Amino acid sequence: MTLIEPQLSYKIGGCCFRVHNKIGRFASERQYNDELEQEFILAGIAYKREYELQNFEPSSPKGNRVDFLVEGLIPLDSKAKKFVT
Repeated sequence: MTLIEPQLSYKIGGCCFRVHNKIGRFASERQYNDELEQEFILAGIAYKREYELQNFEPSSPKGNRVDFLVEGLIPLDSKAKKFVT
């Protein structure tokens, strides 16, 4: 498997791990995203939050959104579940 943007992907992963280590398990998706936004700011990573996918890919149905579009390259959608089955 080849990563499209290896250095940026590594930085995003680091931000995600820092958020998880900071607020732990059982937080809401909104709480994770608020903290992730702060990590992106601290890391100097450009992002757009609640990004409409139709702006990125015109063939995408209207109303589809991702939580973040990072550096205009990587769509990132986070999920939070109480239990993984």
